[in-house]
Amino acid sequence: AGQKRPRDDEEEVEGADEVEEDTRDPETKRVERLSIVQKKLLTHSLLSFSNCRRVVYSTCSINETENEGVVRQVLEDERIVAAGWELSQIMPSWPTRGWKAEGSDIPTDYTIRCDPNTDETNGFYVACFDRIVPSAEEKKKAEKAAKKKAGSTKIADSDDEAEATEEADEAEGEGDVEGEVEEEAIGYDNE
Repeated sequence: AGQKRPRDDEEEVEGADEVEEDTRDPETKRVERLSIVQKKLLTHSLLSFSNCRRVVYSTCSINETENEGVVRQVLEDERIVAAGWELSQIMPSWPTRGWKAEGSDIPTDYTIRCDPNTDETNGFYVACFDRIVPSAEEKKKAEKAAKKKAGSTKIADSDDEAEATEEADEAEGEGDVEGEVEEEAIGYDNE
């Protein structure tokens, strides 16, 4: 009485009434849910604070999913890379390092992993992210290179004209440096 009989124009799909049961153990499910939250929190911290230059991610866990797994996922996010975030090597002399994933270029061995058996601790994990922000001079060089590349089809009529343009660019850049320093100082005071 409770089953719906398919019409002639509908295909009957075997097992359509069956719900796929999640057979993973409760601990695996819990760790996966935690790692999703941890990834969201870490991503938020790396993308939401423009003046932030260092973020330390730490767990009281020895589970790879929550540790290196979260770090790898975050560093695979193009927004994180575009914002200049990189994994920094911390305490290079510490003997137990994060685990590298086969085929991954992400240096999770820059992180620290403490194991209860090896390090006589309850176990924990630490990763340090540093934002690489180009200096005013590096920004100026990059902008100049971009202008040069964009204008590579334009050729100066004379050496004097090219030199005058270069001097003007340098004078213009000097003002930008002062403005950037002042802007950064004000930004730190306001946040």
